[in-house]
Amino acid sequence: MSALRNSKPDTGRSRIYAQVASYYEAFNADSAAYFLIQGIAFASSVNDKKGEAKLLEAMGELDITKDMNNKSKQDYLAALEINKTLNDTASMGSDYGRLGFISVSKGDYINATSYYLNALKIFESRNDKKHIAGVYISLGMLTSEMEHSNKALNYLFKAQDILSTLPFSVYNLQLMNDMGLVYNDLKKYDSALYILNRGIAKSTSPEYALVRTQLMTNASTSLYLKGDRAGAIKYLIESLDLAVRMNFKTTECYDLVNLSEVRNEDPERSLAELKQALAISQELGQKKLEMGIYGSLADFYKNQKRFEDALDVTEKKDLIKDSLLSKQKNVEVADLESTYELERSNDKVNTLTLINTRDQFKTKLVIAIAAGIALLLVVVGFFYRRTAKLNTRLIAKQQDLKELNIVTNKQKEELKELNAVKDKIFSVIGHDLRSPLASIIGMLQVIEDEQVINEEYRPFLGELRLHTRGSIDTLDKLLYWGRNSFKGIFIQQQVFAVNAIVGSNIALLATAAQQKHIIVTDVIPTDVQIHADISHFDFVMRNLLSNALKFTPDGGKINISLAEIEKPGFAFFAVQDTGVGMTQEEQDHLFSLDNTSKIGTQEEVGTGIGLLLCKEFVEKNGGELWVTSSQGEGSTFYFSFKTV
Repeated sequence: MSALRNSKPDTGRSRIYAQVASYYEAFNADSAAYFLIQGIAFASSVNDKKGEAKLLEAMGELDITKDMNNKSKQDYLAALEINKTLNDTASMGSDYGRLGFISVSKGDYINATSYYLNALKIFESRNDKKHIAGVYISLGMLTSEMEHSNKALNYLFKAQDILSTLPFSVYNLQLMNDMGLVYNDLKKYDSALYILNRGIAKSTSPEYALVRTQLMTNASTSLYLKGDRAGAIKYLIESLDLAVRMNFKTTECYDLVNLSEVRNEDPERSLAELKQALAISQELGQKKLEMGIYGSLADFYKNQKRFEDALDVTEKKDLIKDSLLSKQKNVEVADLESTYELERSNDKVNTLTLINTRDQFKTKLVIAIAAGIALLLVVVGFFYRRTAKLNTRLIAKQQDLKELNIVTNKQKEELKELNAVKDKIFSVIGHDLRSPLASIIGMLQVIEDEQVINEEYRPFLGELRLHTRGSIDTLDKLLYWGRNSFKGIFIQQQVFAVNAIVGSNIALLATAAQQKHIIVTDVIPTDVQIHADISHFDFVMRNLLSNALKFTPDGGKINISLAEIEKPGFAFFAVQDTGVGMTQEEQDHLFSLDNTSKIGTQEEVGTGIGLLLCKEFVEKNGGELWVTSSQGEGSTFYFSFKTV
């Protein structure tokens, strides 16, 4: 308070008003509202528009806690108009998001959607990925409330794609929790458990404790609906223990109520849990929560045929309900009165502004007419001289354009000649260089088969054939990459089964696997079909398998499987090895031109171009390619293609 009294009457005082209001908000909402009103009036008087907008937004937050949604909406709309004049797009996006939240709480889904889409448009123009993901999450939960669960999932998947490119945060955990809720609505309990358990595994840090309790509670719901009562109880007990440790009283109440319902085979224990939850809600003074617990107690007593007790708690529930309805009506009346007074004040200000503007306009009009006549004479003379100069410059520019066209036509002819030279180079590399190498491999094979050389040279002969085949493979990749760089990737998609292509590549590389005693397994189901360019899928599978063989030591294992990742319309594949793995720095540069190829476990060499092509082919077909790896523990390459 002393800081407020001693502050200078400038923009700094607006911030102090906000700080004082924030201090009172936790325990005295009326005092917080008083200082916010004072702060808004002060900021307006010193023309501190930014401070005024921030104080209006704080008032909007406070009005939401007081259930004054109409007043809160007016606060945010006023802040939005100020932020528009300041061109503060970040604040404008946040204001639209808050207006969307208020509309959802009022059941106004149409306006909520409009506000969220406006927020999305602003954040996309700023490339603010974190807030874009946040809007998609809000749209997902909005459409879920409208019982459009599949559409909700589409929004949440968009948020997931964005958040996967950002550092891990509580946003990721909240997204997993919301996806679990939607999967439960769709009765896809296994999918719900998969995503919720991922969230639980990633939320061990104390800062994520609250969202961790939500994840465990929703996982218990999935298990209970699947019929796994014991699993549901386990999660609820873990959530309850965490809520008690972190002093999350409201969460503690909900967990106790849920436990009483799940553990209904032990009536005495269930009753004790409900009474404990009731005592906590009364201590908190949360009447809505207390009313809900009385409802659960009434259901419990009815099931136990204790109708007198059921009637008693029902009457207590109704008393609270009547009290809340009366309070809500008073709040709504106050809300409407505040809105009305605000609109009246705005009308008065607008009227006075209009009168003042009209008087000023009359005075200025007389002055403007006189000044305009004088200015017109000056302008006419100026433009006469300027037109003469421009005509002279125009003639010079036309001559320059003629000379530029001559140079441009000459450059076109030179580019045409260079393009022909480039095509000739590719032709020479593809035919005159590749053909002799292929012939050498054939001759080496014949010499080995016919046994016409000394046995002591036979190992060198096999090694020479292997290196020559590697040279052809490198040459093919260079040709492929070069043609794609100059002419673009040609794509011809069709529906096909992947099983035969995977099998043919395993057979093609069987000799290399046998030489290193590596076991290659393929567990992809035989009925998996995708819609893609068949040559691209073949190239990706062959290169990833070849790399896995290159970096896996003797006696290792390679597994090709269908990854357990759920995304509508896509199949995810995984090539997992027990090889040398990679550091994080190596992973960061793996799919770029500055990647330096490593030497394999038996001195195998490469160019690094293969992985670059794999990524381009997968993305051209609408999929994704990424890697997870730990040094010394192997690598897993994941990639996806569209399904039928």
